[in-house]
Amino acid sequence: MAQALHTNTQTKHYIRVAQVSDVKASGFLVVYAEGQAIALFNQGDKIYAIDNRCPHMGFPLHRGTVKDCILTCHWHHARFDLASGGTFDAWADDVRAFPTEIRDGQVWVDLAPHADPVVHQRQRLQDMHTCMINLLPYLDPEDRPRALYHGLAAVARDCAGQPPRFGVQPLPTSTPDIDTLQRWFRQFIEVRDAEGAERCLVSAVRGGASQRQIAEMLFTTATDHRYIDVGHVVDFTNKALEALDATHWQNAESVLTSLVSEYASAERMEESNSWRYPVDLVAILQRAFAELPAALESGQIKRGNWSGREELVKVLLGEDAQALADSLVEALRAGCSEEELASAVVYAAALRIAHFHTNNDFGDWDTAHHTFTFANAVHQGLRRVPSQALLRGVFDAAMSTYLNRFLNVPPARLPEPNQIVENPEQLLHQLPELLDRQQQVNEAGSLVARYLYSGGNPDRLLALLGKLLLREDRSFHVIQEIEAAFRQYSLLGTTEAGIHVLIAAARYLAAHAPTMRSQAQTYQMAERLYRGDRVFEEA
Repeated sequence: MAQALHTNTQTKHYIRVAQVSDVKASGFLVVYAEGQAIALFNQGDKIYAIDNRCPHMGFPLHRGTVKDCILTCHWHHARFDLASGGTFDAWADDVRAFPTEIRDGQVWVDLAPHADPVVHQRQRLQDMHTCMINLLPYLDPEDRPRALYHGLAAVARDCAGQPPRFGVQPLPTSTPDIDTLQRWFRQFIEVRDAEGAERCLVSAVRGGASQRQIAEMLFTTATDHRYIDVGHVVDFTNKALEALDATHWQNAESVLTSLVSEYASAERMEESNSWRYPVDLVAILQRAFAELPAALESGQIKRGNWSGREELVKVLLGEDAQALADSLVEALRAGCSEEELASAVVYAAALRIAHFHTNNDFGDWDTAHHTFTFANAVHQGLRRVPSQALLRGVFDAAMSTYLNRFLNVPPARLPEPNQIVENPEQLLHQLPELLDRQQQVNEAGSLVARYLYSGGNPDRLLALLGKLLLREDRSFHVIQEIEAAFRQYSLLGTTEAGIHVLIAAARYLAAHAPTMRSQAQTYQMAERLYRGDRVFEEA
């Protein structure tokens, strides 16, 4: 029976837990004190005490092996220093160690916490990365840790086995002005020289370039060529800038320079047959770009009065690439702002997913998805930096939407606004079960539409879609899709366009569900360990 000793300081709370002879007889002993399972190990003339649950997956550590004061958990071979609890395998985290004292042949263990668990876990998060941040505000509170888990698991998997990355230093003497650095940066990326480009970017950051200047430098270069790396480069750039906003631009240099290699190596659609033949889309775009300065100047005095969104979207979903480019330029002349133009193109790209016919190859979901997430990234970028250079990305997204037109032959029908129910909340209870089955794409889209058209609570729907995303095994594209759809809905609200965006998101999610859901099991194990559950042992 464990017995408490009077605490003589605020930092100590010793409990009598065992006889020394009992520990020495077998080399180890498991004891329980104040709900805590503690493994005692006898090594030499000392007795060590640690939490008996492996911090990785909760396996009982007393069933491990000790050699030279290093305890190895037999399940996944994580290794721990018995004295401090420190791990030699960072993926496992440190195990809690308890100070011990021997008094009159008895073992006393100090159960007082000697580290701030909040500080410790915050440091672990900072050590890994900032992920899924845009989805967090939409999620139920209990799902937010799960979102961070998915993000951290993605980062850990991507980093596993990779060599350390060594950054370059800025230019050694006085830093050139930002315009010069941007010109050099673009030149180096043009010839695929990642190292030279990275040094320019580091010099700009260290030289005091503003956040806006850095963003313009990156977005300009990322749109010098057409739809590079099927949109990933611009999307990653936008996500990096959003993550830096959330962390007050902490570690900006390391975050931003991590983008450079992909800038340099990315496929350029000028090199793609589909953008050159049978219609030379690149040539059409180059002619349109030449008209941008005059179109923007002409439309400046008409800003705030543009009303051609609906007609423009029809052209964007049409069959004529030249008419598409002409309509975008004409919209700018008519007073459409860069941000309004980008919003119309994102909506058209979302409609490609909302109209996606399930007769298409499964891989074609990602063809439509890439256009939508790229268009969203350009839109968010223009809201940050309304530059003429980045405006080229709107035209790229529009042309990619044109290329995806065959994915809507025939188009899946959008649910009608008259499909309403008296109690829309009942529909939310049906959606999880629906996504437990395959091939429920149209049904999921219809349910979301009926819920919103019937006056359902959009916040509850967003939280549920986020929950259903997080219960599946991590998929980079599905996370991208839902995040972009939520961002667009936050701007469109419960308009018809906003509802169509969420229909598209629900259809894409349904197309990629259910998965094995093995990652949820790992998260649930971690959650139980956090609560203090003894997972693999009897009390």
